[in-house]
Amino acid sequence: MNVTEIPELCKLLFQGNDVEKQDATKRIRQLLSIQENPPIQEVINAGVVPQLIDLLKREDIPEIQFESAWALTNIASGNQDQTRIVIEQGAIPIFVALLRSPSDKVREQAIWGLGNISGDSAKTRDLVLEARALEPIIGLVSQAESLELLRNATWTISNLCRGKPPPPLQLVYPCLQVLQKLVYSHDNDVIIDAFWALSYFCDGDNPKDRVDAIISVGVCRRAVELLESANYLVVIPALRLVGNICTGTNEQTDFILECDVLSRLNKLLEHPRKNIRKETCWTFSNITAGYSKQIEKVISEGSIERLVHMWHMTGTEPEIKQEITWALRNALATSEPTQLGYIVEKGVLNVLCGMVTPQQMTSPRILLVAVEGLLQIFDRWQKDTAGPMEQLNIMTEKCQQLGLVENLYQVTSLPPNKHNEELITKAQNLLDQYFNTETDEM
Repeated sequence: MNVTEIPELCKLLFQGNDVEKQDATKRIRQLLSIQENPPIQEVINAGVVPQLIDLLKREDIPEIQFESAWALTNIASGNQDQTRIVIEQGAIPIFVALLRSPSDKVREQAIWGLGNISGDSAKTRDLVLEARALEPIIGLVSQAESLELLRNATWTISNLCRGKPPPPLQLVYPCLQVLQKLVYSHDNDVIIDAFWALSYFCDGDNPKDRVDAIISVGVCRRAVELLESANYLVVIPALRLVGNICTGTNEQTDFILECDVLSRLNKLLEHPRKNIRKETCWTFSNITAGYSKQIEKVISEGSIERLVHMWHMTGTEPEIKQEITWALRNALATSEPTQLGYIVEKGVLNVLCGMVTPQQMTSPRILLVAVEGLLQIFDRWQKDTAGPMEQLNIMTEKCQQLGLVENLYQVTSLPPNKHNEELITKAQNLLDQYFNTETDEM
């Protein structure tokens, strides 16, 4: 079977009897189902999309509905222009109507088609939501006997929650109750897509309301439990949801901390996959941006030492070192004096000085984070008397030994622009206030 058959198949599709139309539809679907370079544009150019849409309405022949729905689903998996053709011909409301078909196969294929359309862009996603597709999809999940239907439905719900700008809260809110059940599925594919849907749900307007809604349906403890899953594809969206919740209010972060999340996060710092280690450090940075009670829990679990140790490990990737720097700088900003002293004792100066280097000059944002961290230590040591004042002199000498002064002068010599103006000012303040050196001494 190849593209040279398309003209003959089109002729049967438009002029044949029902049996011939069904066979032609199936063969077009098979052409569109090949693994590499399916002839989507050739089929569109042949003008068969309107006819396939009409065949979706043939309730008397479910097999034709199924094959045409499958063919249109494959067309909608193409590029944005190809998906747009399917939408413009009126596929969305018909697919939504087919969610109530008496045929299991037709319902499942309609879900798949809507999933492809909603996954194309935020605009097409909203068209599917506005066509009121979510309610019948939720109903099918509740009654699903087929694992394939359950997987397709969960994936489609995930696509309906996904994208930027995010969907309006009121349009996706109804999916939370069914997602709460899906995260306890025995099938990993379902769990993965359910957690991706929940993590996407956190994005957008009214973030507090969104996170409160997620907490209220009782999925947080399950997310924390699955951070220990042997399947990294399960860990990734569960971790993303945990991290997103920790970007919220102190009360929302407290809720996650009460689920014993820190012990799991500590283990994930040693995960073999780089993206999980990086996301874990990002989650820590969200937690340490909280208040002193939360910092105390991080300290009590030994996470500060683990983060510092991880920064020093040979082979730790630069992106992960940056996330660790954020986490430690946030902890310094919100810690109590005794907590500040503890964090310094565990080696944070080495980390911060190690981030103010010539290699980082092309990353002014992370340089600023490191300089801010150093200012927090020195400023607060004097103001809060976190430790003996002679310790301040010791820390100053240590920073000099680590090459900080020379590197700070390089920072202050950067050409001023909107990206590094604040960095230059704070680096100069650090030099002037705590290192008492003159430019001509360098």
